[in-house]
Amino acid sequence: MSIAAAMPSSDADVMIGIGGSPEGVISACALKCLDGEIQARLVARTPDELERAMRKGIDLNRVLTTDDLCSGKEVYVSFTGVSPGSLVQGVQFTKRGAITHSMVMRSSSGSIRFLETHHRFGSEHGLENLPSRWYS
Repeated sequence: MSIAAAMPSSDADVMIGIGGSPEGVISACALKCLDGEIQARLVARTPDELERAMRKGIDLNRVLTTDDLCSGKEVYVSFTGVSPGSLVQGVQFTKRGAITHSMVMRSSSGSIRFLETHHRFGSEHGLENLPSRWYS
C-alpha cells in the first residue's frame, strides 16, 4: 500500500504504518522508481533485538530515508499479485490455466509497466488435473 501513495493515479498522498525491515527496503526501492519518499525507523521488538542493535552500534533513533534503504542508482522492481490489491489483481484461475497481473518499474527511466499474463496449463506441463474449485 505504501507504493500506492506515490502512484499518479492514486487518491492517497501519504501512507503511515508499521512493517518489517524487508518490506521497508522493497517499498523504498519501489518509491525510488516512482520519485517517492520513505522515512523509517528501526524498532527493537524484544530485549534480545535491542541488545543486538546496541552491540552492532545501530542507532534506533535515526530516521532512515529512501537512499538509506535503497542506495542504488539503477533500480528495478517487479511484483506479481497473488491476492487482489490496490495496484495489481490477484491470480485468476480459468479452465485452461491462470491469469496473473504484474507491475514492473525502473528508476532511471521512470517507466511503469503493467503486465497481464495468460498461463496455459495442460498435460505437457504436468498440470492437467487442477481442482475445479480453483477456477470459475
